[in-house]
Amino acid sequence: MHLTPVILENIYELLRSTPPFKRWGLPEADAVEFHVHRHRDNRFGDYACIGGRHVIRLSDKRHENMTQVLQTMAHEMTHLHQSLTDRHCRPSNSHGRKFFRLIEQVGRRWGWQPELI
Repeated sequence: MHLTPVILENIYELLRSTPPFKRWGLPEADAVEFHVHRHRDNRFGDYACIGGRHVIRLSDKRHENMTQVLQTMAHEMTHLHQSLTDRHCRPSNSHGRKFFRLIEQVGRRWGWQPELI
């Protein structure tokens, strides 16, 4: 797929306007930096908080279809939500119980299996 930061921004806003993201109080897209990376490793995407700025990056090489892009964005938005609820700006790469409870909410709302998000 050919992804661009503008596409990622629009996908973020689409998801942000739907449950459960809508009630999570996520920042508007203009408060998040979106980047496309072209690493050939196994990362579909990542989230970081750098200098108080939220950054979401998705791989241009790993996604084969739009469903995968939506699922990866949902995954990274869940990390962003964790960063906000933990009240500190730092990468939230934890995939602990709290993360999986949130991912299960996303899966139920979007009809996705949680292990694919």
